[in-house]
Amino acid sequence: MTQSVSLQLTQFVNSILLGFAVGILYDLLRALRARRASAFLTALLDILFWLLAAGALFGFAMQVGFGELRIFMAAGAAGGGVIYFCSMSRFFFRFFVFGVDLLVKFLKIVLFPIHMLKILLKKGAENAKNIFLYYRKWYKIMRHERTRSSSRDHRPKSGRDGAVREDQKGKPYHKDRYPGGIDLRGHIASQSPGSDTKRRRGKGASGKTD
Repeated sequence: MTQSVSLQLTQFVNSILLGFAVGILYDLLRALRARRASAFLTALLDILFWLLAAGALFGFAMQVGFGELRIFMAAGAAGGGVIYFCSMSRFFFRFFVFGVDLLVKFLKIVLFPIHMLKILLKKGAENAKNIFLYYRKWYKIMRHERTRSSSRDHRPKSGRDGAVREDQKGKPYHKDRYPGGIDLRGHIASQSPGSDTKRRRGKGASGKTD
């Protein structure tokens, strides 16, 4: 299919303009990347640039080239990009950086109430957590004190001479040791020496009488 020279010239000029547009797109994405540099953002913007550039070139070939991408079209697009980067790239880049800064400031003003609400909610959650921990600790201390007081109430009381007194419920008690009685361990206590002597004298007197 033969094309006229004027049509080819029109296609070549349009391809140069396409190179300009791709260069402007690159500077726009470069301004976004320069505002907040990170490896992830850089990779994401590079992928986005190449997808958009490939899509623009494909659409140009389908619309202007009537389904064909000729060599002079590709050369014109590359030449347009080179001319743009050598002449007007720095001006567009500064303009895009300024626009991105204005956009960021505008978003900060718009999102400021949301940011303050987030801070207040975070502080409220921290205060609620501290109050909960305080009352839980207080409850544990009070429960421990009640347990100790109840254990002291059920413990038997001892007198001054070491004997276990009778408690409030009326249970019997025993002294540590007394003549003829039973000590606390359940053994029969030894009697006094005077009682043993009297018994022996009584036995001797009965023997003489007999």
